[in-house]
Amino acid sequence: MTTLVEESTKSQSIRSFTRRDAYKALQAHYKQMRMRHLRELFAEDPERGKRFAAEAVGLFFDYSKNRITDETLELLVKLADESGLRQRIEAMFRGDKINVTEKRAVLHVALRAPEVLPFLSMAKTLYRRFMTSSIGWRPSPSVSGAASGPGTPGKESAT
Repeated sequence: MTTLVEESTKSQSIRSFTRRDAYKALQAHYKQMRMRHLRELFAEDPERGKRFAAEAVGLFFDYSKNRITDETLELLVKLADESGLRQRIEAMFRGDKINVTEKRAVLHVALRAPEVLPFLSMAKTLYRRFMTSSIGWRPSPSVSGAASGPGTPGKESAT
């Protein structure tokens, strides 16, 4: 089975990030937007403060105070599409070997993932080895199979 990285490397569609059509369009758009003042943008779009904001899980993200427009967002989405971002995210969650340097899966999501992901046990094993060798951490004997100790969110260390 080939991985996403192997397929991407073989593909002629992989170009330098700055050579992508969407990047060039975004660069041209930046040249148009860089001197625009936020007062102008808010005057042109009174709903800007509501439209360019998001709230989730107790966090409020207001990006209305940046020199962006609907066109900016469209160009960013186009760049993400040209770059295969969705496929790369899916590959990361599947546990594909997308770390090209070490030729292995990345562990970013594995430590926060439900037990059903196939690479989770390998990720936890690697994490424990790293913690043990780098800072002398040892798993708590009272918690079978669960991470605890320094560097583990939500767990107290016994120091």
